[in-house]
Amino acid sequence: MSRIRLAWTLIFGLVSTSLAGQADHEPEIVIDFFKQLYHFDFQAAQKSLERIQIELESSDYPQLAAANYYWWLHITGESPAESKKGFDLALNQLIDKYDGLRPNQLDPDQVFAIVHAYAYRTRLSLHHHRYLHGIRNLRRALPYIEWLLERSSDNDKYSMLAGLYHYMAASSYQRYPITRPILNLAPKGDLQTGHDLLVKASRSGHPLLQTEAWYFLIKIDLELAKKPQQALAGIDTLLKTYPENLIYQELHLIALHDSGQKGEANRQFLAMENLIRKSSSLSAVQKEHLLNQAKKEARRRN
Repeated sequence: MSRIRLAWTLIFGLVSTSLAGQADHEPEIVIDFFKQLYHFDFQAAQKSLERIQIELESSDYPQLAAANYYWWLHITGESPAESKKGFDLALNQLIDKYDGLRPNQLDPDQVFAIVHAYAYRTRLSLHHHRYLHGIRNLRRALPYIEWLLERSSDNDKYSMLAGLYHYMAASSYQRYPITRPILNLAPKGDLQTGHDLLVKASRSGHPLLQTEAWYFLIKIDLELAKKPQQALAGIDTLLKTYPENLIYQELHLIALHDSGQKGEANRQFLAMENLIRKSSSLSAVQKEHLLNQAKKEARRRN
């Protein structure tokens, strides 16, 4: 992934996380669902998704959960065309509900839902190098992003979203002139404010909020701040809770390589290979995809 692509991915993905939910604490079934995704237990997550679609039918949780479920399938290589179809359907349902309405015509939950839809749609576009499509989504999301920034102190969720925006907008404006025409139309970001808000979110009592905040701090340390040694502490925190998560395992591999710990990195690759091959929750297609990804990262850094 190029550095410019990373910058856009993080800006557009600022709310495409499991936390684009509703109340300060989601229903237990929603918490369980996302924990199952983090644990790479996709079969259990599918059953939880089916329950969410029945028990929480009148809320936005069915579409939010489905988008996340199909995103995780997509990035782990499972049936790319089918997972993209399910992903698009969930997001289109959200957009059809609220598209065209101004933030002051929506309640806070609905604002989260529409920004989530725009951000996740763009995240997939960037995953497939469709940058112009991503730019159009940012333009459409700006009024809702501004609404969120004005409420950054209301709770830890808003603080994390504001932190992501501040850090990524400021960093991208400094590093990548190509982003400036769009960012000149957007609220100004601040690096220190962004970092402080993300650290605050990583220390919250919300299990999903903590996970997402740590993930973005790690990505920033690895790919923007170039502090792989610092990233290792966050990775260790995530892997203590979700050792089966091969996306986090791959971040560990990258951080070890980039911090000069080649021997540890080689051992990490072998551990990942063993974890992938022994997994009972991954399909053969997912195993092949994830193993190839790990090999690619190891080769790129050797």
